[in-house]
Amino acid sequence: MKSLYSIENSYYRSVPEDLKLMAIEEKWFIYNSVTLGWGILDKNELEILFNPAGSDEKYCTDLYNAGLIQCNGQYIFLQEKELDEVITYFEINLTNTCNIRCKYCVSNFNYSQKAINMDNKTSTNIINALKTYIEEKNIDSVTIEFSGGEPLLNFNIIQKFVTGLANIKCNISYVIQTNGLLLDMSKIQFIKNNNMIQLAISVDGITEKQNSNRVDKNNKPILNKVNEIIKKIKSSQIPFSIVIVVSEQNVDNIEQIIQYFIENNITETFSLLPLLPFGIASENQITIEIKKYVEALIKLHENYLLQKNTETEQSIVERNMGVISSYIFSPGRGYICNQNPCGAGRKIVSIGPTGKIYPCYGFQEIDEFLLGNINDGYNFSAITDSPIAQKLYLRNVEEIESCKECPYKLWCNGGCVTNSYLRHKDIMQRDEIYCNINKSLIEKILFEYSDNDKMINYLRKIKKSWDTL
Repeated sequence: MKSLYSIENSYYRSVPEDLKLMAIEEKWFIYNSVTLGWGILDKNELEILFNPAGSDEKYCTDLYNAGLIQCNGQYIFLQEKELDEVITYFEINLTNTCNIRCKYCVSNFNYSQKAINMDNKTSTNIINALKTYIEEKNIDSVTIEFSGGEPLLNFNIIQKFVTGLANIKCNISYVIQTNGLLLDMSKIQFIKNNNMIQLAISVDGITEKQNSNRVDKNNKPILNKVNEIIKKIKSSQIPFSIVIVVSEQNVDNIEQIIQYFIENNITETFSLLPLLPFGIASENQITIEIKKYVEALIKLHENYLLQKNTETEQSIVERNMGVISSYIFSPGRGYICNQNPCGAGRKIVSIGPTGKIYPCYGFQEIDEFLLGNINDGYNFSAITDSPIAQKLYLRNVEEIESCKECPYKLWCNGGCVTNSYLRHKDIMQRDEIYCNINKSLIEKILFEYSDNDKMINYLRKIKKSWDTL
């Protein structure tokens, strides 16, 4: 059955099979599974939605603009589906070793193993393959992220990539994910001279206790050394972000930590990552209770970031709330990790130090997801049509059994596929970690913030950083 809204020369209609409803106290949360549009309606508004008698044009226009109903047989927007899949994010894993010994490292390094650094042959083959792929696909912009291990252990290869790709007709931005300890002035100067390079510095707090999961090879604190490096970066006027792994050691102090970095004009961009129970963290049996992580995140935004962003000209970005806000307030899904299906093997690939290619970093050294080796002539154009990429493409949230009845599934998309595999050895299972995080944040926004104009305007502001990534 379809309901028709006849208003002047336009007709509005709802398509009940596209609409999903959930009762919340005396209101109804309703979303459209085709457009991802949503709204919170009272009983009278809900009756008008399905029974148009007595409705007015303004109300119908509001429903149409929200993506809930059709006008003249069309929705205002559709969930974006790209037919031509093009890889635009390349993770380059430069080494399998590191200069520190984090107690939660997800890479699960065997520190007694032989160090493997990417060599000139492999890097040359990657650079040539990138040039060919970018030209063949006529790509306007790509991002290259250098990781490891610690990528600064192989800084000469970073320099080789930047200079080797300098003259191609493509906007290339670089990200170096680093602990920062090897950033001497010559490296800092190179980064400053090439302003397309972004730094992401890992540090978990402002006290040794908060940072106690990050130690050197002799199990000694590294915080003072990292702070000195941050001062050098700041004095060189190089923008950078801070990556914080939230653990039991710092979860109660997140607001204090972020406030310190902001009030001292160190940075305004943060990623707050929950400590995941994989890799070395699993061996050390350390993790973070997701409820505590979410509570700390919400407290940070409500008690501090809301005020800083609305009462000053600052634009402070925190990754998780920014991403969730982007899902809720935008029709598209720019952030590659939470598209449906995700971008693994379609928008992003990861290349290891020996040239092995995987759909994303989380699948490194898992043979089941090995796409090929750049040193064997494997080219990037073959990836999106490969059986592995096609298998990942079939991980649609509608096909994940435990997600099918979830009202938030098209905002969460089942969580991270690599987390699902690492926990269950099955990509068709949901990722409980980010499922619980996403659900908590979504419900907070929809059912507690929706009547708070100040908070909604703030969330709309911070979402913009994640609309097109």
